[in-house]
Amino acid sequence: MKAWTVCGLVMVLLLGASGSATAQGTRSREDWGSLGSIGSKYDLKTEVTLTGKIKALKRVPLGKRKGFYSLMLEVDDGTQVRNAYLGPTSYLRRKGYAFEAASPVELTGSNVTIKGKPLIIVRELKASGRIMRIRDKEGRHL
Repeated sequence: MKAWTVCGLVMVLLLGASGSATAQGTRSREDWGSLGSIGSKYDLKTEVTLTGKIKALKRVPLGKRKGFYSLMLEVDDGTQVRNAYLGPTSYLRRKGYAFEAASPVELTGSNVTIKGKPLIIVRELKASGRIMRIRDKEGRHL
């Protein structure tokens, strides 16, 4: 019985370590509030398409739960740097989506304001030769 407990503990530690090692982006200290239900703010009327380069990847705390993060990109479109919200890092990992700073990107998403700051909730993203569909037109994860 002890062997199974020790084995289970080792697996939890290994999985936890691998999850944090593969999480992309630097941790952001910006206060974006709870981003857990952000998809409900998606509005087709404010949809935009943006082309630029990924300037930075940011991990933003997902609500108040420790260890849960969302991924945001800073995208430089040549005139300004815009924040683009992708979704929880765990969801993006499961889908096999990976991003790198300085990569060219084209994204389509809803232009909203969260806590007084502009933010694009990404529905579809083209990067690294892939088309990544993240949300449907109602803002729900696919």
